[in-house]
Amino acid sequence: MFLVNFNSGGRMRTNLSRLGQVVALVTSVLFTSGCNKKPTEPIVVPPPPTPETVSVSAVAPASVNQTPSTFPFAPITIVVTASSTKKDATVTVTCTVDGQNAPCSTNIPVGTHSWCGIGTSSTGMTASNCGSSVVNLMLDTKKVVGFDANGNEYVPAGSWVIYGEGNGKDSTQVGVDGSYSINTRYVGMGNVPVEFRGDNVIRPSFGRTSAEFFASPSIIMGSKVSNTPVCATTGPSKAISIDLEKAYTPAPGSTPDNIPFYYRKVVNGSWAYAVGGYKSWPVKEALDHTTSSSPITASDSTKSFTNLDSLTKAFCTQVFIPANESDVRANGGVLLGVHADAGYSGNTPQLYQGDYLSGQVGFGSNNGFNFFVFAPHESIHALGFGHTCSWVSIMRSSCPFATEDKIMPEDVAYILYMKRVRELERKYNTRLSLSWMHQGERRAKLLTEESVVFVGADGSFETASVPGGAYVVLKP
Repeated sequence: MFLVNFNSGGRMRTNLSRLGQVVALVTSVLFTSGCNKKPTEPIVVPPPPTPETVSVSAVAPASVNQTPSTFPFAPITIVVTASSTKKDATVTVTCTVDGQNAPCSTNIPVGTHSWCGIGTSSTGMTASNCGSSVVNLMLDTKKVVGFDANGNEYVPAGSWVIYGEGNGKDSTQVGVDGSYSINTRYVGMGNVPVEFRGDNVIRPSFGRTSAEFFASPSIIMGSKVSNTPVCATTGPSKAISIDLEKAYTPAPGSTPDNIPFYYRKVVNGSWAYAVGGYKSWPVKEALDHTTSSSPITASDSTKSFTNLDSLTKAFCTQVFIPANESDVRANGGVLLGVHADAGYSGNTPQLYQGDYLSGQVGFGSNNGFNFFVFAPHESIHALGFGHTCSWVSIMRSSCPFATEDKIMPEDVAYILYMKRVRELERKYNTRLSLSWMHQGERRAKLLTEESVVFVGADGSFETASVPGGAYVVLKP
């Protein structure tokens, strides 16, 4: 049993009150002490480092051309710049071509090639910039065409074309259409030997490159043999072996200029070849009443054209046709008259241009009309031919042998040969023909090569070849 003393309880309340005061005081002290303490510095976490970046810029030409000095390659330069965002890093530059390491300035072969410019940081990081370039061939393309023994157009398909000499030759073959394309180091190079071999029908040709050669689209080649035409008045055809060396050999002592059957003349030490003729046969021929030194009678006219009929019989076609003097003077043709100087006279630039417009035949007196040999002989001069002693010919002059005074098969063959060459030159817009054919023949005969000058379309004399001379870079 417990007994409660309420008086004691009063004292207990008093003690508890004091205890609360003490707790409150301690709490106040604690809080007061916490507010006066210095705050702690916050912890700063640094951001992560920025990743390194390597930048590369690379450029190269979209296409490059082969050059004579680098053939069969072409020079290409890849311009590369590279940088790194890392301040203390260094960047080296390299290049690749078609996936293989290569100098950034190098030579590459023909075709399309991939390339890359690569930047490599000293930290090992890399980046690249890539593209492609095309290497273009150094091509010379031409058409080769000739004529056979009967004058028909002929293509020497499969025959060889050779540029250069010695160990530096580039070669190709003529296609079935007569064209060829040769990938050669000599494009843009002058004085380079070029040989067209020909075949069993076509004679060889040989010359040297020039600006005119590269500008010409075609080359004309002629047959080795020429058949004379067949008609009732001249008998069977005869095969004449063409020898251009004979055609260009002057008749000894012939006058006035010791001219050969085919014309050529020296220009600045080089041979200029005349390749020409009238655009078509028959050629108009008229009697020259205006400047003749004596009157021309009706009998003269009859005799003249009767004598010219021998040309028609020899060529199986009419070569000259009578015309009015006024027509010939206005539109071209041949004037036949009596003059102090007999023979053909013409305009030299016109002669070397290719197409003849006018000619003149002169007899020393009216007696010339009485001799059947005078009219055809002088009229052949008017067609553009000289003298010869290389074969029995109506065009003989001061020859050491006698001959018949009539047109011979060789005369017909060589006249038709020149006519066919000029027709093809006109058709294919070229003048690479007889000079090259003659030098090709000389080469085959082991004769010395001669210097030849190119004759322009306007009759001007252009680049000359230099046998044995150095190759030269042509001006652009």
